[in-house]
Amino acid sequence: MLDKSNTYKIRQSAYKFDWVTACSSLSFSHIISSLSPYYAEYDTRPSRPIPGYQEGYEFFCNDDIPLKIFRAKDHCQILATGHFAEKLIPILRSTGKPTSDIKPAAFNPFPHGTVWITRIDACVDIEEPDYFDDLAQPMIDQGVKLGFPIETKGDWYSPGSPKGRTLYIGNLDKRSTLIRMYEKGKQLKTNFDWVRLEIEYHPKKTSKDKSKRFEALYMTPEEVFSHHKKMNRITELCLLNLQYKSIKLTPHRPPSDYERALFHMTKQYAAVLLQFIDSYDGDDSAAISDLRERIDAPF
Repeated sequence: MLDKSNTYKIRQSAYKFDWVTACSSLSFSHIISSLSPYYAEYDTRPSRPIPGYQEGYEFFCNDDIPLKIFRAKDHCQILATGHFAEKLIPILRSTGKPTSDIKPAAFNPFPHGTVWITRIDACVDIEEPDYFDDLAQPMIDQGVKLGFPIETKGDWYSPGSPKGRTLYIGNLDKRSTLIRMYEKGKQLKTNFDWVRLEIEYHPKKTSKDKSKRFEALYMTPEEVFSHHKKMNRITELCLLNLQYKSIKLTPHRPPSDYERALFHMTKQYAAVLLQFIDSYDGDDSAAISDLRERIDAPF
């Protein structure tokens, strides 16, 4: 749990689900009819299926699409994001009920073993000036120390840029879990101090059978954060040990073509360049002037 003595404010509840992708052996029509009472305020319509699926269906209202369902040959996929993911989880656990007069025991649309998780994301929202700047470099350092790949996106070079930044720790090609921290407020163009820390967990990558995927359906958001021991050390760094004020942020990015060319040139001709510079006895301006004349001179 979070250390309540830290100086950062946590938006809403501390931990919450932000994305759920579940699969089911139940029929397409059964899933739609079973979920409809929970989303009665939404309209429904067929939708374009994602690759590998033959049919799609969604619940919608204006710009909100809280739930999508896709049918493949031997299973169906159920997808919910944002606060709709929070609503979907207890329904899939058969702990919810569509109306007050129907008890969960009498309304069990998803019996145990008929639904399993393929992706589940949990997040924490922090609303505090400089949080991203204070924590990004310690996270990068810890991630590198633990052997995780690091990736960044967004504008890391313009102080106060409204474009926002994202930091990724981990690689889903080889691992089941990814840490993502990004400037959510800038993404939504609202409160620029709003930062979101997320854990993306794909239990299908951890086991050849479905045991982990069934277990993930009953995980809490806190357990999603803590299930990976090494990555939990990085998230604890963010959420518990928040004593990183005034740390200089070092952008982590690949070198540009110019930087690579300059690096190889200076390495290949290092001895000649040093001899040329030394010949001017510290008069750098004269050395630069002579070098420019040599560059401009005809071959």
